Amino acid sequence: MSSMVQQIITEMVTAFGKSALSLLEGEQDFAHLVCETQVNMNKSLCQLLGWTLEEADRNITASQFRQQRYSIKAIRERRLDTRAGTVEFKRHYFEDKQTGEKVFLLDEFVGIEKGARLSLDLKASLLEDAAMMSYRQAAKHNGGQATQSASTVMHVVHKQGKVITALDQLDPATRPVPPVLFVEADEDHVPHQDGTNHFLKIVYVHEGYSHLGHHKFGLKHPFYITGEYPGPEGTDEMWRTVMDCIERQYNGLPKRFFLAGDGAGWIKTGANFLPNCTLVYDKFHLKKVCKQAAVGVAGNLGETLMHWALAGHSSFLEDYFKVRLADPQLRAGEERSLRQARTLIRGNWKQIKANNDSDFHGCSAEGHVSHILSERFSSRPMGWSQAGTDSLSQTRVFVMKDGKVLEKLEANAKRIGKAKLALRIDTRIKRRFSDQTAKYAAVAAAEFVQQASGRRRSWQHGITHDWAL
Repeated sequence: MSSMVQQIITEMVTAFGKSALSLLEGEQDFAHLVCETQVNMNKSLCQLLGWTLEEADRNITASQFRQQRYSIKAIRERRLDTRAGTVEFKRHYFEDKQTGEKVFLLDEFVGIEKGARLSLDLKASLLEDAAMMSYRQAAKHNGGQATQSASTVMHVVHKQGKVITALDQLDPATRPVPPVLFVEADEDHVPHQDGTNHFLKIVYVHEGYSHLGHHKFGLKHPFYITGEYPGPEGTDEMWRTVMDCIERQYNGLPKRFFLAGDGAGWIKTGANFLPNCTLVYDKFHLKKVCKQAAVGVAGNLGETLMHWALAGHSSFLEDYFKVRLADPQLRAGEERSLRQARTLIRGNWKQIKANNDSDFHGCSAEGHVSHILSERFSSRPMGWSQAGTDSLSQTRVFVMKDGKVLEKLEANAKRIGKAKLALRIDTRIKRRFSDQTAKYAAVAAAEFVQQASGRRRSWQHGITHDWAL
């Protein structure tokens, strides 16, 4: 098998030599050299990966463990798309002499999913990109020599995206609990494939705001829970998830919670789960309501109404609504807006006044919805499914917080396959494979030295002798 390694290395070095010579002769620029070299290196890498898998399969087949437990049924070919390109290899198909179960021991040994067309590294890359760009763009970005489709990316999102949860954002070590924790919530309106709009909810927990300079602020140790969570049961599940994250992240519960949002029923439900919780009607939505209440009146009346609300002047507001609604020239649409605004202010009066609490630091939920959810899920014409929004919204948060998708998928795959692998493969096979790869690495190194010294091409001679172009 060393001859195959030599051949791959020889072809790789020769291809690079031709490209480098084209650069020195002025036939292509450096950028083209980089691109061409990357393509050639990926091709050689796929060949080496295929050889490595076949070598591992040979070691498994030759082991006493295999001979005692499994009989050979056939040799099957397999193609696997990776980030480097398509890897082709052959491996043995075995039958358990005791149970009659048929299995590819190599696949379980190296962690290749049964029946999978894509390697785990490619799935992780597709999922990571899909969190930031369209399925079609993600497929094109990761296609390489093995072109993927938008539907392939969608299937990866629906299946592998479920692996990532809100718990994956938490710090590994338990944090000391602060005196106050801030919980903020809002939702985005996401179009579904059936033509309806659904709420895509987001709740995030943090320890307050830190000043970053130039009127910029950041959250202290935030984590995010997002998804559709439809209906009352979904709402309860979401808040149970919030509490689960809090209890796992901190070594206790704070003396006080602030829960800020737009006063929606699903947000207020959170106060039933968070102990010692103060509900807050955030200023962004209060400003919208006051602007709505100023309908039909020119000027900055909305700002005045908001000032009254924050100052606790309920009587001023009641008088205002009484006068406006008694106006005989009031249009029907304006009347509806006024009544809706009055209902919202009355129904959230206690929460509006909570903005003045000295321990409350404000709310940025609307900005988070725009940045985390709307930018990907509702800013452009598209149609989603609940499986897509649930999986991708939580993955998007994970990626935006610099989470490693491949590490998460690998950990999940190892957890599932660990028991099987312990039964199938013994340590003698691993030692044999390690010895073999060390031998072939030496062969490859020798071949490269030979290429670089005794049989120099013209481009090598030119570089070492200051070839003038």
